[in-house]
Amino acid sequence: MNKSEFSNIRHYLGKSQVEISELLCISPGAVKSYERGVSKIPAITERQMLFLLFNKVSPVKMRPCWQIKKCPSKVKDRCPAWELRAGHICWFITGTVCGGEAQENWDEKINICRECEVFILMFDHAMRELGNSKGYFDRCVVSDGVLPFKNDLRKLSSDEISPSP
Repeated sequence: MNKSEFSNIRHYLGKSQVEISELLCISPGAVKSYERGVSKIPAITERQMLFLLFNKVSPVKMRPCWQIKKCPSKVKDRCPAWELRAGHICWFITGTVCGGEAQENWDEKINICRECEVFILMFDHAMRELGNSKGYFDRCVVSDGVLPFKNDLRKLSSDEISPSP
């Protein structure tokens, strides 16, 4: 997460630097240093910011990640997202079996998630409202349900994504 993503998410959440510092259990000075780019945003803080954003927006009711990604049983059986029935927040759970193997740390995990349609679908609404075309979504602009990925261009089916009631 870069400084502008951090700041944009904070503004989207409607929080001051002091208020977000209280939510994240960090000092207001840390928030200021992240937003100025003086300090690297720690993995735990990035996870918390994304989780807060997810809970604010949640505009989309999605099928679980294992259905969208069509994971075979032998992969699902090893995956904590499947075990915890948390396919809508798979991006938050370290140790998921994405790409056929579990990632050992947050940095590896979030780099895979940034390319994943499940993550992008979940946060697309918020990122469009933020006017964010950089960072997480710089390679993945969603238009009329079409997702351009590295080697995959396809139309989403109504079974994969539907508006929340």
